[in-house]
Amino acid sequence: MKLFHCDVDPDMQIPAYNDRCTSEEKPMGLTSCLTGGIIGGPKTPQFLVLEVHFNNPYFEKRKYDAGIMEVGLEYNPKNSIPPGSTAFRVFGYCDSECTQIGLPSKNGRIITLNIDRHYSSHFQEIRFLLKLIKIEQDDTIIHTCIYNTEIRTNVTFGGYSINDEIYFHAKTSIDQIIYENYKSIHWTPITSSILQIFYEEAPIHLSCNGSDGNYLPKYNWQNDYFSQGPKQLDVPLDKAQCK
Repeated sequence: MKLFHCDVDPDMQIPAYNDRCTSEEKPMGLTSCLTGGIIGGPKTPQFLVLEVHFNNPYFEKRKYDAGIMEVGLEYNPKNSIPPGSTAFRVFGYCDSECTQIGLPSKNGRIITLNIDRHYSSHFQEIRFLLKLIKIEQDDTIIHTCIYNTEIRTNVTFGGYSINDEIYFHAKTSIDQIIYENYKSIHWTPITSSILQIFYEEAPIHLSCNGSDGNYLPKYNWQNDYFSQGPKQLDVPLDKAQCK
């Protein structure tokens, strides 16, 4: 998928066109529509062209090409990372109950992974696996991420913000108290290791959601916290860790 900027005068009429961008029949007025460029500012182009490539070698429609499975942590302060850690591990779970009701009976294979090293909301990289991984109903999936926060001086909160802390609404005094409590913790290797043990052994809350963000129809959302199952802790450290 490509998005083109049309750097033309705002009063210019852009011709309608829906065909190959390399076609000889492409109108001359679209020659100024190029990929790349700066977004924002007074001289930002006001016209955009979206180019989408589809490939279906068959003579009939396919019901599904692929699906996306997300395994990770809820975006909240319960999943936070202390500063000064060389390899702090957090775990995201997809319990067997989720795969039982969420996966089709024919099961599936994991073909690609979305790399989250130095994650940016502006760009996500997807890589193909050298060996396909088969996922079956009743499987439990554990996603481990190892963080290096040696250059950080404050705790990194779980949340939706792109900064190093979760957003708090400052109009209520209780939020300010929670915020100050988090900031007042003196993080040491001992306190960090205690938090690490807590993350590894404490019961977990499971959210088994569909693509619309709601619980799957057959999922018992009234379930309380789950005990963590066995997991492999000797995860090899990647050279490019999450920071």
